[in-house]
Amino acid sequence: MIQCEGQLSFMDLLTATTNDFKPGDWIEKENVGEQLTFDQITQMVNQLIIMDMSTVSHEWYKVVMVERIVMVENNTQRRLVYYDGGKQRGMVNEMYFDETMRFPARAYRLKG
Repeated sequence: MIQCEGQLSFMDLLTATTNDFKPGDWIEKENVGEQLTFDQITQMVNQLIIMDMSTVSHEWYKVVMVERIVMVENNTQRRLVYYDGGKQRGMVNEMYFDETMRFPARAYRLKG
């Protein structure tokens, strides 16, 4: 049987799954699952989630790994600490996930 170089296989046609992503990957909207609450995020330490990094003019979604949840402000506020592939860790306080804010922080599950 002759096989051409660069020929597509069936596996090339399958959509991406959560195993295909790593912290720091920018992904398309079709890979974004359901929106997470901060309480749900606290149960996902060492798991991948999607942070919404969108601007007014463009939707941006970044895969991050939840590293830990810490208490700050004299133990009155919870803070998400995540790894996004860079040297510095990302941090977002729970209060920024409030949907009544003008530009709330949003996180989602990965589809798949």
